[in-house]
Amino acid sequence: MLDSSIPLTLTLVVQFHQFSGKLGPTALACDTATGNLYVAHSDFASVQHATGEVVVLAPSGEKLRGISIESAEITGLAIRQSDEPSVIKLVVTTATGKIYDVVDSHN
Repeated sequence: MLDSSIPLTLTLVVQFHQFSGKLGPTALACDTATGNLYVAHSDFASVQHATGEVVVLAPSGEKLRGISIESAEITGLAIRQSDEPSVIKLVVTTATGKIYDVVDSHN
């Protein structure tokens, strides 16, 4: 039986961004200053010359750019504090145990 004392809320869900190919998203990080979303988009390590990618999405869902990562399987993504407001420093972890420090200066 429906409890009428609990207010119901309807939420409209819309497609934010559609990826194609590769795997993922496998990790996310949000830049709270700009609202940009950093999305790890990986590939199978067994694919020859496979690389991972960090896709930068605007708050509207538009793809702003892609940042190539040498390792195919990205497992983690974090934003590290930067002294310069226009520079975003990312820490990217991979399935092979490698850790990449990546700078995104295109804000």
